[in-house]
Amino acid sequence: MVEGAFFQGIASILINLARFAIIIILIRYYSKEEFGLWAAITSSAAVIATGDFGIVNALRNKMSKLIVSGKEGLEECRLYFFSSFYFFLLLSAVLSITVYWLSTILPFESLFKTDNAYLKEQGVAILLWIQCLFFINIPLALGIPLFFSFQEAKISAILSFIQSMLSFICVIVLVWLKKDIVSISIVYFSTNVFVSLLGTLVFLYKRRWFNIKIQAARFVGIIKELLLVGWKFMGVQLTGSYLKNIGVILSSAVLSVSAAADFSIVQKLYAFGQGIYSSMLNPIWGGYADAHARNDKQWCKHTLSKSINFTAVYFIVLLASIMAFGNIIVKLAGAGNYHISYILYLLFGLLTLSMAFFECSALIQSAINKINVLLIILSVASLIVFPIAKNVALPYGLSGLVLVLTLIWIALTVISYFQSRSIIHKISE
Repeated sequence: MVEGAFFQGIASILINLARFAIIIILIRYYSKEEFGLWAAITSSAAVIATGDFGIVNALRNKMSKLIVSGKEGLEECRLYFFSSFYFFLLLSAVLSITVYWLSTILPFESLFKTDNAYLKEQGVAILLWIQCLFFINIPLALGIPLFFSFQEAKISAILSFIQSMLSFICVIVLVWLKKDIVSISIVYFSTNVFVSLLGTLVFLYKRRWFNIKIQAARFVGIIKELLLVGWKFMGVQLTGSYLKNIGVILSSAVLSVSAAADFSIVQKLYAFGQGIYSSMLNPIWGGYADAHARNDKQWCKHTLSKSINFTAVYFIVLLASIMAFGNIIVKLAGAGNYHISYILYLLFGLLTLSMAFFECSALIQSAINKINVLLIILSVASLIVFPIAKNVALPYGLSGLVLVLTLIWIALTVISYFQSRSIIHKISE
């Protein structure tokens, strides 16, 4: 597990550096409108990612429980995997056809605000291609997240690194050949599909799952079981994502676009460190699921405690580093007009720390599919965050907004932490 976390951390650093380099290249060689078009399409990935209806997380949890049962459990894992694969394969075809049909009756070009008619046509072309690539990627990528169930996070990290490097090389070559932004976007996302397929094939080979047949009589029951669990994961994903992104929306709508720019640029600095941290947590998911299935109460208890301590040290160091070098990094990135106050850096650091504590404390609940409390508290927070944060942001500005968000995440963390402690306490040794 520790080895997997290490490889995930290293891979995350390299992946984030490659993504940053791609952005610099595109900004340098393409117009602002073309880059804005590429960025707008790319951002849709966050929405499409929820197209698995939470089944992937449900499948990962199910497999983590089944593999402790030996040979019979592994055979059940195979049935669950291929049932899910065929379901998503059919679903991706239906969704792709639906999107194409909608493009013939809905004005998709209105999504791109520009007087350049050719650019609008490019936007629609990219949108259609990328949506189809995302849909087909759901079944093809099914094996990669399941490496965590088998304590093989190292392989997932290597595949993520390969994908980022391949995308980076393809973008450089296409820019050198002076290809248009449509070609770059399609190739960029096609590399993700290629590596996803490679990862799933590696996963199947390691399991020796060469028998791709399923039991037709159990197909509907398996998908129904995963969907009944998956909808809760989907709710947690949506509300969690909303709470993480509401700051930019509120600062732009309530304060000003300039305030939103300040919010976004500080957020990106902390997001680099937070992305590395989150990738290192992934292997612990499988560890919790395995330990819970074995009723290993002490392992769960010690891991939760160590994770909290590591989180505190990691983000305090990150906070101190960004407060010391934040404005220097901003200027080197080319945003010389920005000069963020140290108070804002501090508040953002506390916000990031509270979000990390929540992620850490909630991990065991997700790993063993006890997420009812998570779904409730995240849903409630999503309902109250907008009116509360808006009323505080108006008189106290950006600092007040960040402070409110921090307090909300702290409240969520406290509830989540004690819920996890309660779950661990109930494990029979």
